[in-house]
Amino acid sequence: KGGPSPGGGGGVDENYPTPYAIWGIIGANCVVFVMWQNASIRRFMGKNFAISAAGVVKEGRVHTIVTSIFSHYDPVHLGANMGY
Repeated sequence: KGGPSPGGGGGVDENYPTPYAIWGIIGANCVVFVMWQNASIRRFMGKNFAISAAGVVKEGRVHTIVTSIFSHYDPVHLGANMGY
């Protein structure tokens, strides 16, 4: 008892807890996506949610190594990454 659903259909199995962490990550990705759409904070987003070697090494924006993981600039990119 407790394995994947028979046939690998990916259905919800009552033996597993609700994946709150997954929903939290999806939510964070969606919030960051909406933030990218706001033109008034686009410069802030570029500095803090996009990664570049110069930004990390020369400017010390090491946090962008993590924050860039949550950046999806267009809906296709967001949807593809949230699909599976």
